Amino acid sequence: MEKITVVVPIFNDEENVKPFINKIKSVLSNFDYEIIFCLDPSEDNTESKLLEYWNIDKRLKILKFSRRYGQSLCIKEGIYRANSDYVVIIDVDFQDPPELIPKMFDLLKKKNAECVYGKRLSRKGENFLRKILVKVYYFLINQFAGGFYEIPKNVGEFRLITRKLVNHLKDLDRGDFLRGDVPFIGFKQIPYYFERDKRKIGKSKYIIGSIKGAIDGIVNFTNIFTTLSLFFVFFFPVLIIISFFFENIAIYVLSSGLFCLIIILYFILTYLKSIIDNIKGNNKVIIEKFYE
Repeated sequence: MEKITVVVPIFNDEENVKPFINKIKSVLSNFDYEIIFCLDPSEDNTESKLLEYWNIDKRLKILKFSRRYGQSLCIKEGIYRANSDYVVIIDVDFQDPPELIPKMFDLLKKKNAECVYGKRLSRKGENFLRKILVKVYYFLINQFAGGFYEIPKNVGEFRLITRKLVNHLKDLDRGDFLRGDVPFIGFKQIPYYFERDKRKIGKSKYIIGSIKGAIDGIVNFTNIFTTLSLFFVFFFPVLIIISFFFENIAIYVLSSGLFCLIIILYFILTYLKSIIDNIKGNNKVIIEKFYE
């Protein structure tokens, strides 16, 4: 019997604990499995709800972090603690349907792949502006990623990966952008297309974390900031020269030049922070308790 680890990030989601666990038990009844809940310290009864089930079923494990670290770092720690040959990453809110896991597993085996990722055919429940921003973001990140690999569009964390890929992920961890880390590693990775439904219970808790992860993705997986910095470096002296010949617009030109300088400094500081974080290990997490 194949063993699968289900890694589930969770934060302030007490209302989803019971239905999610019941659904996973039903869906994976033909598998040997464990569930690792990656618990960002919550303000509701999420932890106590999880402990109720942990006390009666030791296939459930709980990683409680010392503070909030955000979705991606929590997921990675859960992946690294998995004791199986296959790992599924899935949210607790049912937008990623648990019943697809066996189908994704069959596809992985059939295609001899190392990863099957859930690719959304629709993004129900998201407003028009968010959809546009997501499209622009993935266009830019892939344009400036170097051209040797592509970060799939309309793909979140929902995916099934093998132990082989997990081991390489641990060695090549690049920060707080899991959906960039996995395709960066390579090997055969294929999509599983599905209709993503609206969140049925509660609201998304990882909005700020998503923004942070998006910025981290640009810094660690593209040269877009470097390209823009070079543009502003050359554009800045041009503005200075123009200001000498057109005194009536000098104040506007110099203001634009100052703006360029601020942008350059921001990009430089962003890269420096990323380097310092990697050197100091600031992307590591502290576990308060591991219920296993």
